[in-house]
Amino acid sequence: MHLKKLLSVTRGAVLCAATLAATSALATQTVEPTLAAGGASINGSTQNVPAGSTFTFYGMYSDDVASPESGLGLKVKYNGTHLTNVTVSEEYTKCRIAAADVQNPATATAQAVMGWIDTSIRPSGVVASATGAVGWPNLADLTSGGCLNPGSINGAANAGDNAGTPAATAASPLKLFKITGTMAAGCTSAGACTSSVTLTSDGNYSYANGGSSGFANKSFTIQGAAAPSIALASSNPFVSRKTHGAAGTFDLSLDPAGSATAGQPVTVEPRQAQSGSHQIVIAFNTSVTGAQFPTVTAVAGATNLPVSTAFSGNEMTVTIGSAGTPVPNASRVVVTATGAGSAAGLNPSVVVGFLLGDVNNSRGVTGQDVLTVRATSGQSATSTTYLQDVNVSGGVTGQDVLIVRGQSGTSLP
Repeated sequence: MHLKKLLSVTRGAVLCAATLAATSALATQTVEPTLAAGGASINGSTQNVPAGSTFTFYGMYSDDVASPESGLGLKVKYNGTHLTNVTVSEEYTKCRIAAADVQNPATATAQAVMGWIDTSIRPSGVVASATGAVGWPNLADLTSGGCLNPGSINGAANAGDNAGTPAATAASPLKLFKITGTMAAGCTSAGACTSSVTLTSDGNYSYANGGSSGFANKSFTIQGAAAPSIALASSNPFVSRKTHGAAGTFDLSLDPAGSATAGQPVTVEPRQAQSGSHQIVIAFNTSVTGAQFPTVTAVAGATNLPVSTAFSGNEMTVTIGSAGTPVPNASRVVVTATGAGSAAGLNPSVVVGFLLGDVNNSRGVTGQDVLTVRATSGQSATSTTYLQDVNVSGGVTGQDVLIVRGQSGTSLP
């Protein structure tokens, strides 16, 4: 069913439940477009996207908290003849009533439509129920009975369903989605391809108290540009690099298709951090400089990690984390570089899973990992044994076995 119809069906139920729950006045909701999860807004900006290159942005939700809202129907409108092959991923699934639907994808009026709803449509106190007041599934939230209530959507304190005004403001906006598309091959200049990307409710929202001014539209412009002269290396463009004492440096190749979504495949780095940090190396087809990649971020969930970069030949080394802010174990980290100048439009990104002791890349530390490390104990770190040297000492020893055994039972979400 189309989202507009879905949300219009709920209006009566939402208004009725809101009256019973004495919810607050109309909220102002915002979904900011950003180039990185938790990054700066690009609202009002112009983004040069070279022909044939991939462009990615995120939608970050917040509301005014003082007047918490009950739901959101969102449209992301764009020109599908310019931005092609659009996909929506990393969706916020708690309280989602309409998974992203890309409509009219090859036309100038393309749009991605999605929606979330509040608990005010379901009777207060209903927990572990498969359906709500109007029969919608209680997606990913059967334990608390909650959905897009103010407390869960913006992180503010909330006692439960229909609990009223939150007691605190969210620490940071909530990531609702990630959108990726490719600039059409013919879009080699702004004159050939310039179009707006607009995040709008378009009248498609569910309000606790009714009204039409509770969503602040956001937009930015994309325009075609000449294809970048710099590209990622054709072989092993992303690696996790560590020095194992006198045994030397060993690189773990990272899957470029690794996912930041829990439960999905990703390359796992099982070796421990050195001074709280890890090195991710991005390789290109030619020499690169800091001027060509001025912005590099590393995000673990909603947490921005400290980042430093170094350039040598065709490699950019990204050091993420520090002694004061180490990379959290059992986390998925997204490392993204933003190209500029001759690298404009080349925005390489890779996801790395960090789980100490998971030497077999199963996303869980088990007895099998312990056995694997024990079987190579006494050997120097080599191209075939370096992952078992989890403490990067230069050789596999009983200490490595103890470390992995101590991590047994941990897993990567």
